[in-house]
Formats: sequence, C-alpha cells, structure tokens
Amino acid sequence: MTLRAKGKSIILDTDPGIGTPGSDVDDGLAIVLGLLHPACDLLGLTIVAGNVLQEEALPNALRLLEIAGRTGVPVVPGATRPLLRDPSRIRELLDGRRRAAVERFWDLGSFEPPKLKPAGGRAAEFIADTVRGRPGEVTIVAIGPCTNVAAALLLDPAVARSVAEIVVMGGAIR
Repeated sequence: MTLRAKGKSIILDTDPGIGTPGSDVDDGLAIVLGLLHPACDLLGLTIVAGNVLQEEALPNALRLLEIAGRTGVPVVPGATRPLLRDPSRIRELLDGRRRAAVERFWDLGSFEPPKLKPAGGRAAEFIADTVRGRPGEVTIVAIGPCTNVAAALLLDPAVARSVAEIVVMGGAIR
C-alpha cells in the first residue's frame, strides 16, 4: 500500500476563484495542497458558488487539475446559489472588489476553456454517495459556502452519521 493510499480521504468543497482576475488564490492553493500532500487522498472536488459564480469556479478547478496533471480527480458541479438567501448583495460587493483589483493589477486576455470535463451528476449526490459508500472514512473539507454540504444532508440525512468529519473554513459573519 502506498503512502497516498493510507492518507485521509477528502472531498474538497470549494469555490475556486484562482484564474478569475481579481479573485483570491486560497482555494487554488488548497486544491494543490490536497493533490500533493502525501497524507491526503483527494477523492474529488465539489464546486459551489461563493467568491465567484459557479460557472467561473468550475472551469478554474478543471484548468488547475489539467495544469497539475491530475485529470483523474473528479470535479463535480454543485450549487449555483445559496439555499435561502439572495446572493445579489454579496455578489455586488465581490464584483466591485474584483473590478478594482482588475483595474490596478490585471491585464490578461481570456483563458482557453479547459479540455477536462466535469464529472456527471451533482455535488450533493457525489458527497452523499461517496460518504455512504465509505462510512466513517471520508472527511468533507468545505472552504466555500456550505451549500453543497447542506444539500447532501438534505438529500440523505444518513450522511451525518456516515461522514468521518466535516471541516469548515469559516470566518465571514455579516
């Protein structure tokens, strides 16, 4: 058994803005860490709308896996908006911040679309199926809004008993 096979089994639920001018790079760094750390067995990326639209985050994740040469890691599209709250106010704030950063620092043409395609299905189903298939073994690391995780728990409440742990990167309140 290789060291990677002994690693912690992780689903990384993320809203990667890396590749979107003016966005933060923290999710991209977390993805690379998950790909390279010998104690991590990255089972898949589930993509959620957050700092960037899900439609931007998805190609960002796919492109990053292509660059890393790890095209076997499934990338599963998920929630395009929060379950309860209208995202327009926070979206306006983020877009304003991004425009200011782009005007100051970025002068890039558009990227070619990634050749890698997303996995079939939806993030909530991927999370629920993976966790149920490996009870007590899978850790969900949610570094974006927890909408995909909430949807998985709503889809199948048994996920709560089957998941090893859920780790959340939080800190933004109001």
